[in-house]
Amino acid sequence: MVVRVLGVIFFFPIIQHLYSCQKLTKGFIAAFTLFMIYAILSLAWSSDRSEGVVELLYYFTHIAIFLEILVFSFLAKNPVRTIATGWIVVVFISLIFAIWEITTSNHLTLSSFEAEDVSLNTNGISFNRPFASVTFGNFNGYVTFLCFSFPFLLYAALASYGNLKRLFIPLLCIFVTVFVILVEGSRGGLLSISLMLLVVFLMSKTSTIKKLIILFIAIGLGSYFLSFDPDLFMAIMVKSEGGNLYTDDSRMAIWGKAISVGLDYVGFGCGIGGLGIEMQKGFNGPPIPHNMFLELFAEFGFIFLIVFIAYIVKLLLKAIKSNIRSIKVSFIAAILALPFYSIIDSGYLLNPITYVCISCMTVVLNIKQYNFMEYTLLLEEKMLRGKK
Repeated sequence: MVVRVLGVIFFFPIIQHLYSCQKLTKGFIAAFTLFMIYAILSLAWSSDRSEGVVELLYYFTHIAIFLEILVFSFLAKNPVRTIATGWIVVVFISLIFAIWEITTSNHLTLSSFEAEDVSLNTNGISFNRPFASVTFGNFNGYVTFLCFSFPFLLYAALASYGNLKRLFIPLLCIFVTVFVILVEGSRGGLLSISLMLLVVFLMSKTSTIKKLIILFIAIGLGSYFLSFDPDLFMAIMVKSEGGNLYTDDSRMAIWGKAISVGLDYVGFGCGIGGLGIEMQKGFNGPPIPHNMFLELFAEFGFIFLIVFIAYIVKLLLKAIKSNIRSIKVSFIAAILALPFYSIIDSGYLLNPITYVCISCMTVVLNIKQYNFMEYTLLLEEKMLRGKK
């Protein structure tokens, strides 16, 4: 809610700066304008027009947030560092509340669940498990936020390599984030974080022997850590023992229904606001796809899905071509893992964090448009690593 309010407040003041930042914003303004026109037209065939009108307001606000980040970044002296610092501050504060929730079983009033509402069932025995949702309503929402933020933590850590003072906070946030996701027992979250860390590990310049030693130590410490307090990690343990750590038949059924909804409307989508009703027709599962890509397809159709995927591929190519190694490694990892952390929660298109993350990625991966900033970051990275 706070993010949306700020998006509305700052939208009109930044309009005057859109022209000066047109290298970054011109294409987005055109794309978002077409999207909003299509969304309005889709009200004609939407199953829930009243919900569609409400969602239109949400989309306008989220698009405003996206553009504001681009403009403010263009006006900033060091946009990449500012963005990374912002993510670190928000994550650090959230992790304080998360640890409090996990260790005390108390939760903020914003949580959709109480401690007794979240349980596991194994061998016919049901028991409560620890979780944290902070201000995100439920633990899936919080895990999704942590996955969105993880690439920026990785960047901050890699960019600070060689400077222990700057490295400490992002590294601490990375360790605590991994701990929280293990406690939450989120398969999508665990897979996303594991993949991002694996990419960073494989792309590091460390020798093969050192990599094997580090891997051996990491596996040993991880095993000890998990066995240290089994009750704390019962969610992930139960799913692993049940043989369904990375499989979920019910989720596959939901995705199948979402695809069916999109195809029922000849690939044009069921229209803004109508997804919930369409998902419930002849289906007993949740009325939400739990998949960002299928959510876009089912509601707005094949064309917008293709455009979105094409843009994600474009970001990946920019990451691959980046001259700044900390950016290259962090955001290759982020984009390769995106398909996995886009299936953790639901309502991605109505979640402001989605727009904040992609907008921030856009800024970081278009750093060449910021005059001498790429050279400054490259020089700073070399100095921290002790290179002449």
